[in-house]
Amino acid sequence: MNSDNPANANDLFGKKIIFINVGSYKKKFILERAKELGAIIILVNSRLPLWAKSLIDYYIEADTYVPENVIDRLKKFLKENKTTVEKFDGVITFWEDDVPIQAAVAAEFNLIDNSPEVAQQCRNKYLMREVLKEKGVLCAKQRLLLNAEDLEVAIKEIGFPAVLKPAWGADSEFVVKANNEEEARQIYDYIFKNATPKFNPIFKYNQSQFIYEEYLEGIEVATESLTQNGQTQVIAISEKMPMKEPYFMERGDIMPSRFESPTLKKVQEIVEEAHKALGIQNSISHTEVKVTPVGPAIVEVAARMGGDYLCDWVKTVWEVDLVEQGLRICTGLPINAQKTSKPKVFLAGTYLIPENSGVVTGLR
Repeated sequence: MNSDNPANANDLFGKKIIFINVGSYKKKFILERAKELGAIIILVNSRLPLWAKSLIDYYIEADTYVPENVIDRLKKFLKENKTTVEKFDGVITFWEDDVPIQAAVAAEFNLIDNSPEVAQQCRNKYLMREVLKEKGVLCAKQRLLLNAEDLEVAIKEIGFPAVLKPAWGADSEFVVKANNEEEARQIYDYIFKNATPKFNPIFKYNQSQFIYEEYLEGIEVATESLTQNGQTQVIAISEKMPMKEPYFMERGDIMPSRFESPTLKKVQEIVEEAHKALGIQNSISHTEVKVTPVGPAIVEVAARMGGDYLCDWVKTVWEVDLVEQGLRICTGLPINAQKTSKPKVFLAGTYLIPENSGVVTGLR
């Protein structure tokens, strides 16, 4: 760990790092950690939340869904602040929506990241699977849906059970299981009408593109990895509790996974294969894998840190600080994570999902 190694204690001190999008309040710990490490935080966001004000050094207002707007504002910032910020040292995001913007900024200012093409492949789930399939990495059969006619073809080609989802999305929004033709048609109509930017700005990217894919039987696991110069190191594997179908509602996680070592080795190997196939070069990543009867299969690869409590869990179980390592990767500093040989603790967490709506009146 960097904090335990005096020789590397100040590596990140004074590094001028662009943060694309601050995210929600639950991401506050990321800015806090970056400040502890001495980074100079240049936040690019459409607004500046009150809770983030004291944690950043510079704020640039920009539309993070428009690459040209972000890049123009960053260029203007450099001109106006050339006495204090001669150049940027890195760019990073911890928000799923902004992986493509991060890559575009890195390409424009010659910073370290994945290429814009790779970023697109890691966000567009259909394109991701097509690349993986071409490179021989096991994943679900799929078909792109642009209209109702495509749905009828997909039903005949792939059959049931199946999963319908947006090509661009996050947090399992509008990911629904279908067991027959009637359900599939109803689901497609529902997600086509509702998975829009009005519901979530992330669907600005989606442009009414949806996927019909085979349903993979098995338990789902998630891996947290660090990739630098094309070399991927799987740090942690967590196990997802069975989701609440048909909407794939997350119910909780277990870390480390309870699978035996041979299975975990296969999971690690397919994650490394997927990263190589997609061309991931420099980033933290969160990869979801189904352990099926025929072996592990890739569900999707996200070129950013896993959300919710996963960062805290990785640090607690394996003593690896993903925020610190992500900042090291984006600034070109070598990864120095020293994962413990055995897990320090075993964790299980569940989400509170009430069966009925109401008001919380007390906790005990």
